[in-house]
Amino acid sequence: MAQATTVPEELSHGKLSNGAVLFQSISQIAPAGGIATVAIIGANFAGGALTLATIVSVVACLLTALSVAQLARYLPSAGSLGTYVSRGLGGGTGFVVGWMYAISELLIVSFVALLLGGLVAGVGNAYFGWPVTTTWVVCVIVMYVLVAVVHELGVGVSTRVQQIISIVEVLLFVALSIALIISAGGRNSLSAFGTSHGNVKGYLGAAGLFPAAVFIITAFGGFETAASLAEEAREPRQAVRTAVVGAVLGIGVLYVLTSYAATVYFGPDRMGVFAAFNGGDPWTGMTREVWGVGWVVLFLVVVNSLYGAGNAATNVSTRMFMSLGRVGLAPRQLGHLGRRHTPVRGLVVVVVAGLALAIWLGLQYDPITGLSIMVVASTGLYIAIYILVNLACVAYFLRYRRAEFNWLKHLVLPVAGAAVFVPVLLAELGIPAFSFISKLQAPLIYGAYAAVAIVVVAVAAACIIAVTRPARLSRLGAAFDEANQGGPVSAGAGPRKPELPGTGPLTSDGA
Repeated sequence: MAQATTVPEELSHGKLSNGAVLFQSISQIAPAGGIATVAIIGANFAGGALTLATIVSVVACLLTALSVAQLARYLPSAGSLGTYVSRGLGGGTGFVVGWMYAISELLIVSFVALLLGGLVAGVGNAYFGWPVTTTWVVCVIVMYVLVAVVHELGVGVSTRVQQIISIVEVLLFVALSIALIISAGGRNSLSAFGTSHGNVKGYLGAAGLFPAAVFIITAFGGFETAASLAEEAREPRQAVRTAVVGAVLGIGVLYVLTSYAATVYFGPDRMGVFAAFNGGDPWTGMTREVWGVGWVVLFLVVVNSLYGAGNAATNVSTRMFMSLGRVGLAPRQLGHLGRRHTPVRGLVVVVVAGLALAIWLGLQYDPITGLSIMVVASTGLYIAIYILVNLACVAYFLRYRRAEFNWLKHLVLPVAGAAVFVPVLLAELGIPAFSFISKLQAPLIYGAYAAVAIVVVAVAAACIIAVTRPARLSRLGAAFDEANQGGPVSAGAGPRKPELPGTGPLTSDGA
């Protein structure tokens, strides 16, 4: 009788360099895709002050990145943000955040696939007469197949693919921005960094900065995802800290450069109509003007960027599902790994659920409307998580690292980071708490309903577990500590009382 094959239950420790972890965050941001799609909507509000709105957005993201970097020093876990919140705010909140994070990343893969399919279908139909529906459906399926194959070749292959894609797209947009700046000639001016060209009706001057930042931040999301690869990094604490802050600063500079280049080339006083230029594809239009057929290169780079974002989001979602499964906060089967130490069962969930959702919404409406619904849901979850991570940073250092508590790093900056995202969250969900926020209409409002439903179900599940099996709620936060005591928690591990170095044993509620 043949012996059963032993399946490894640990991720590949020490597999990734600091650079590979950095490119996880960069790939998730998908700079080419973000710059050419979502970020341009900010011009509808900021007008010629788009560059300043971009700077405001980068600063907002940097505040959260600093909180993640502080927590990553002590909690390098594949549970990433779920672990951070569990440690800082308690196991119940960490459980809710873990599920919110896993689902939001699954949604990102799905809407990125629809966006990629929609772009290819639009160009294919315009130039080659390809049938739109068939083309985007095929593209969505192909993207998921490629994501699954690369994921299962191992995290080393996955991150190398992301590095190549990211380097190409960054270099392309740097070169294109320089070409636009040179072509702008006398329109180059430091006034593009101020509010004097903020001339959009209803959002004059500085009034358009914040509503524009809502969309730029949406395009910038994902900088924190390097945290999910901590257990596979050679230097987990340093790698994550470098990656999240480095990605915000590095890609932040790129976003500022591209927004300035677009502003001075297109004309600061005309930026209110920038997003509508060239049929809603302004970057392709400008590229055609300065590089001729070079727009084809831009198109291919944007498509590659979107694939890279899907690949990066898959890495995060599968590892979050795995982290929840291995400690009994999700079906235990999700905690098992494949032969290449990858979360293969989490991958099945991401591919099957995400692919079905993308095709269903795309056929129910159209690719752009379908992905917009998922953007509302995913970004609403994402920003709520950012707020909680900032608060967790304060709580963690007050509770466990009081001797190292720094008023600026562990209170002022995290609280500012949480505060700046509150109105962004309201805007994403279409809650008209401010004059610049409009209530979402159907079908986009369905995305907001979905986000709220996900949170309600997760909170209800946390309450049930707190009553029936309270010790489990501290397990997500315990994963890191048990990794230090001999490896991550296995799927069949019973409850233990891990100890955070220097703090004493934890109680069952994570306190």
